[in-house]
Amino acid sequence: MVSVVICTFRRPDLLARCLARLAVSLPADGVEVIVVDNDAAGSAEATVQRMTQRLPGLRYVLEPELGLSFARNRGLRTARGGFVAYIDDDVLISDSWFTALRERIQQSAGEVIGGPYYPCFIDRSPAWFRDDYLSNSMGERGRVLSPGETLSGANLAVRRTLALCVGGFAEDYGLKGAQIGLGEETEFQMRLREKQPGARVFYDPACSVLHLTPPAYTTFPWYAKRLFTAGRQHYRLTYLSRPGGLRSFSLLLKGSSAVCLMAIVPLMAMVRSRNRYPTVENLLWEVALPKVVHLGIVYEFAQRYTKRLEGRA
Repeated sequence: MVSVVICTFRRPDLLARCLARLAVSLPADGVEVIVVDNDAAGSAEATVQRMTQRLPGLRYVLEPELGLSFARNRGLRTARGGFVAYIDDDVLISDSWFTALRERIQQSAGEVIGGPYYPCFIDRSPAWFRDDYLSNSMGERGRVLSPGETLSGANLAVRRTLALCVGGFAEDYGLKGAQIGLGEETEFQMRLREKQPGARVFYDPACSVLHLTPPAYTTFPWYAKRLFTAGRQHYRLTYLSRPGGLRSFSLLLKGSSAVCLMAIVPLMAMVRSRNRYPTVENLLWEVALPKVVHLGIVYEFAQRYTKRLEGRA
């Protein structure tokens, strides 16, 4: 059996669309669907109850402790399937998603299995906006990922016994309600590989989903905030293990390069290749804004360094 787990927080309309797609796409047997409501008020329960006749294997679970990782771990403990397939409450599975996932499980392709996601715009996107800006694809070929590669948490299946063995998802990572938070699925895959060296993470392009994308996700403020948060989480995941001197030098270079590049954006806009960057917005999204990740890394370092100094005072 495969347990499909959907963690949700106060998004009943999106959840209803996600469940409706599952109802017409999943087989009648060999699968269960669990909705983990991360709202202590139980706001998703009515939506789940309305879908029980269309999804006979649908179950509702409340996780009052706020945080996506708490919800993921509740789903992990509740699931009965050999694999737990996590999808976000704002995704629509493709026609091939479950068939491809089940085939890979039967082939023992990996202990973690997942695939790409592509945007499905709820409203019209800006004329300059490219779909691949909000896509997550690792190619058109199924393969075992290298140690430095990880799958997205929006579309991620894990072997239940192995996930429980390594402690599930770290509860100090990930979303907290509507607050942007990242990294719980990355930290999980890194820790799994460390504790279980033979564990394989497998990518299958046929295990694809569509991500319901609101207009806000195509704006510069949202993207900048997400990248800044990603930078802070990246520091926690990778830089803390480095020697202090090397870490400080590396961070200094990253921060300086980000500031310098942003300072010359007006010049870059004037001399840009119109074929590669048809509009200034394309240049900003593809070249300038990604440097915000470096600013997030430096900020997290500064925050931790300041707290360390205060602790010594």
